[in-house]
Amino acid sequence: MNIDLKKKGLLGKPSLETVFIDERLPSHITHAFELKCQYEVELKGDYYLLKLCEEAMLPITCLRCSQEFSYHYQQKTELVVKKKKKTAEKY
Repeated sequence: MNIDLKKKGLLGKPSLETVFIDERLPSHITHAFELKCQYEVELKGDYYLLKLCEEAMLPITCLRCSQEFSYHYQQKTELVVKKKKKTAEKY
């Protein structure tokens, strides 16, 4: 997924993207699934704070009993985006 933050005009407002994952799956994930990704960009002085929240129901095969079950996957990530590498290393 490639999103141009400047063109989207995303500062200060949450956005939602849905991606269908069907390639390069590990062997214990049985079939394709849908990943929802909510993201928001905040300007914080001389850098941007990118907040990501991903969620999906993963179809997984148990490695012990070989039964399939659904796992509710959630991940929250915050990234600092800087223009200059030297100043980015401070964070």
